[in-house]
Amino acid sequence: MDKNIEIILLKKLDQFINFLCKKDASNKLQLDNKKFDLIMPYYYEYRERIHDSMNITVQPNDKEKKMDRHKVATAFFCSVMKAKPIKYIRTGTNPSFLERTVNEQLGFAFGLFIIDRFNKSKKAVPALDLEIFGLTFKLPECTGSHEKNYTANFTRLFKNDKIKDHLDFQHPSFDIDVLFLVSHIFFLIDSSSYYNNKGLLAESP
Repeated sequence: MDKNIEIILLKKLDQFINFLCKKDASNKLQLDNKKFDLIMPYYYEYRERIHDSMNITVQPNDKEKKMDRHKVATAFFCSVMKAKPIKYIRTGTNPSFLERTVNEQLGFAFGLFIIDRFNKSKKAVPALDLEIFGLTFKLPECTGSHEKNYTANFTRLFKNDKIKDHLDFQHPSFDIDVLFLVSHIFFLIDSSSYYNNKGLLAESP
């Protein structure tokens, strides 16, 4: 990854962190700079693991094969979850859902940003696609769930420590196939946003 792009991404990630910390009314969330500095090294490790798996299972002779946007989003999602750059200042009260899952929500939001950035950077696509990608990224609606917020529903998938262990490249239970499952979820979210926004354009006068 180009160093200038890395700087831009880290600056954007810092903005996401500031937003989430300010969103917590109790002021118990803070940036941990040492852990923030781990995110890019972790990202490169996840990228290498994904590349290696793609080379073995997809095209063994293509060492230069690039990851698509959903796999890049997954690598960042996992690196943020593993690094835990936002720390919770413990008090006598029970933490809120945001306080318990803030790093998972951060990773998810940043993964979506990565996908959106890829989409908006596309040039050689039909004019309609350029118009669709120019719209705000639209998350799926959770009409059949008690919790209507998709981010909260997504985050709950990763509350379980065993799932996190499968996504931790340093843990004995690490499973590269779970990363590809997360990548597929990002693909489905991306596709859902595309067709929802396409429908909105069709309905507009």
